Amino acid sequence: ARNRADWPVYPATFRGTLRPLMPLELRHASIDDAPDLIRLMLELGYDTDDASIRRRLGRVLAMTDHVVFVANEQPHGLVGCIHLSVAVTLVARPFAEIAALVVTGAHRRQGVGRALLQRAQRWATGRGLLDLVADAQVHRKTAGDFYRALGFRPLKEQRVFVRELDAPHPVEQPTAMD
Repeated sequence: ARNRADWPVYPATFRGTLRPLMPLELRHASIDDAPDLIRLMLELGYDTDDASIRRRLGRVLAMTDHVVFVANEQPHGLVGCIHLSVAVTLVARPFAEIAALVVTGAHRRQGVGRALLQRAQRWATGRGLLDLVADAQVHRKTAGDFYRALGFRPLKEQRVFVRELDAPHPVEQPTAMD
């Protein structure tokens, strides 16, 4: 069980806007957040449906080396989320990897992404990890600018290749894959 004391409330900073300052609550995601997470993923161009996001989120929430934090701002509801996992490879020390970070268009440049990253950093350092790694698609220039402004440095450029596999054979242990 996760301790509610681990769910701090961050004041959002709204630079250059006339919107009133609203409290921003950061908390662990729950399966009930699925509809809002669909809306957030659509903002990034990832089409998903309720059954798929619930299945994936349920698997992620059951893993101890993954976490999803959401940013909730009343009366708007969820305005951002970040999904992290611990990556262990043969070529680098273990690190926290950002699998997804999204803030609604109406709430960007208002401290939501920064607050989510600060929470992510606390999660990572609490697990003894020394690196937080993010990737950004080349066409998302503002994402690269955002990460640089928060102290990230470019490490490398790469292409991502995918090969779809035949239907899996039955396995003895359930997997985290779809």
